[in-house]
Amino acid sequence: MKKVGLFFLMFALFLLASACSSDSNSQTKGSSSTEGAEGKSESSKEGGDLVIGYYSDASSFDPLRASSGGDEALLYFIYDTLINYGPGFEPEPGLAESWEMQDEKTWVLKLREGVTFHDGTEFNAEAVKFNIERANSDASNKADLNMIESVEAVDTHTVALHLSEPNAGLPQALMTAAGMMVSPAAVQEHGDDYALHPAGTGPFKLADRNPNNELRFEKFSEYWQKGKPYLDSVTVKVMKEGTMINALKSGEIHVAAPISATNMGDLENAAGVKVDASASLNFQYIFINTSLAPMDDAKVRQAMHYAIDREQLVQAIQFGQGEPAYGPFPKEHPAFTEEIITPYDKEKAKQLLEESGVESPVLDLLVKPDAFDVRIGEAVKAQLEEVGFQVNLHPTEVTKLVELAFSNPQYPATLARASGRPDPNALLSLYYKEESFYNPGKHKNEKFEALLQQAAAESDEAGRNKLISEASLMIMKEDAMGVPLFFEPLIVAVNEKVHGYEPHLYGKPRFQFLSLEQ
Repeated sequence: MKKVGLFFLMFALFLLASACSSDSNSQTKGSSSTEGAEGKSESSKEGGDLVIGYYSDASSFDPLRASSGGDEALLYFIYDTLINYGPGFEPEPGLAESWEMQDEKTWVLKLREGVTFHDGTEFNAEAVKFNIERANSDASNKADLNMIESVEAVDTHTVALHLSEPNAGLPQALMTAAGMMVSPAAVQEHGDDYALHPAGTGPFKLADRNPNNELRFEKFSEYWQKGKPYLDSVTVKVMKEGTMINALKSGEIHVAAPISATNMGDLENAAGVKVDASASLNFQYIFINTSLAPMDDAKVRQAMHYAIDREQLVQAIQFGQGEPAYGPFPKEHPAFTEEIITPYDKEKAKQLLEESGVESPVLDLLVKPDAFDVRIGEAVKAQLEEVGFQVNLHPTEVTKLVELAFSNPQYPATLARASGRPDPNALLSLYYKEESFYNPGKHKNEKFEALLQQAAAESDEAGRNKLISEASLMIMKEDAMGVPLFFEPLIVAVNEKVHGYEPHLYGKPRFQFLSLEQ
């Protein structure tokens, strides 16, 4: 099993290499190679139809409206990002072949030529301009690129990104869903229904979709990466975990993801199955709407932090896999600080509830309906009720859950998996800035947002991490805007004939370049 420490060693080496190879005015990726270790083995052949069991449909096939942590694994089939991420989150060429910081508020991207969208239109500078402006419009629930004030199409395959303020993390922001490029023509043709007719530059086109049941992707014959994809098609079946495991054992599917630690041992002993359990930045988390009672009282929220026995959750739910989460960063992350640890203390939790004046607070908690999430919900419910909360669990299918928690918020709290980000500043912005989609109560802390602004402009990595640590302390210990539970490994099981799966700490599995032994 891969450990979190391995990633951070790689990450540290990357930062060191970056410091040695970059000057103060530029960050450029010179190579445009896209060939890596991912892909075929000697026994693999091109072609074949891969069947994946996955826990959820995408909340939307418009990357700017997708809002579930598991969406990107499905979006990767259809879309490429401007910049890719390597094993240690180092920026690698994507649709942008190279990039340079021209001055502290201007980045210039050289774009790949000869790339077409699935609808046959050309990928070029005007397309990038359209996409980034759209990312910063009301059509988007993403805030990753809001530091970009304007986009200039310098020539057909060069864009200049003019920032409102310095931001050293821009390349990392372009690795996320906000950096996925959609066809401007398709958006203009389909308008609000674009997500039903998605067109990217990725290796597959969406051929058919039965929502929350089955998806079919077909190979895009004009894909720009030579020799890829290897598969003719991919079918994704939305399954509950128990059904998924049985289907993998019987050969009905080739890939099952994600798998909980509860079922890992069973699959490790199954014939013809390979299991990978790798550390990830994903963590189980209680999202809070600070505008709805009883979560509109900071002392009630703080009481929740003390009432949760995270060590017990890791042992009981994860069988010791993963680690307790006290904030958005695991212990080996450079932005982690020991000060953020809130000890399990039932008496302190009861004291804070008493100080709040809220008697027996009733908490309606949304949770996904699968067995793993419900089990976490029941454990959290039991712990909170020990200190005086009354907790009602509301199992809800993921697309409806997203609506009730964030799009049209009606519940004070939601238990779900929170995703990490390549850039820690972007992670804090994603969940805690006032305008964030995942901050449904629109809670605002001006000091917190000022720290993020300082961190974005800070080029010294140690100084940047110190500011990020201060910001995370403020939002967790003082404001208690959410309740982290535990970091979990990403567990993926595949048939032994499947090749090319490479896990990543990002925790968003990439299946688009797998191959299938014939």
